[in-house]
Amino acid sequence: MCQVDTNEVGVTMNPSKKHEVQFISVNDGRLVKGRRLKLPRTCNGIACHQNDLYITSDTALCKYTMSGQMVSTLYEDASANGAVLKCAVSTSGEKIFVTHNVQHMLLTLASDGSLLSTFTDPKLLWPRAVHVTAAGQVFVCGCMSNTIVQVCRDRRQKLATLPTGGDGVSYPASVYYNRKTSSIIVGRGNNNKILVLNVVLV
Repeated sequence: MCQVDTNEVGVTMNPSKKHEVQFISVNDGRLVKGRRLKLPRTCNGIACHQNDLYITSDTALCKYTMSGQMVSTLYEDASANGAVLKCAVSTSGEKIFVTHNVQHMLLTLASDGSLLSTFTDPKLLWPRAVHVTAAGQVFVCGCMSNTIVQVCRDRRQKLATLPTGGDGVSYPASVYYNRKTSSIIVGRGNNNKILVLNVVLV
């Protein structure tokens, strides 16, 4: 899921082998379903920047218009189906972050898809979700290492590792930093609970 407008989000779905993005808006405090985009490839992760959609689809990261027209394939690894899982885009749109869960790696791409850097760490196993804050901090979920790793601004080194499974983070599947409350919100893949961690970012 990603925000596409002030009161609208896009959600990737793959019901009955269909590949779609469902748009949902908020109207008078209620969630309202909007239009759907039908796409030719699996829809896993999604990010949006200036009316461009970035969608991961098992082996590739593709760029689409808001009407569903494919613009380009920015990254592809055809050797590992299901490896290209989630993505996030920096506020400026100059950097795109992609998790490659088979290689336990975070990729940083330029807006044209060229590879800027890769990041791996023993504390980051099967990386799933990635989130970049407005200030540029990057967080990655290691779902099999039960960790959330903060990557330094050059995206080559680990800056911090948030609490591990023993402290309440187990199978983290999504992550979001709320700057208003200085907290990290974690969705867990092994149950329907959401964990909120109060943090001081570095």
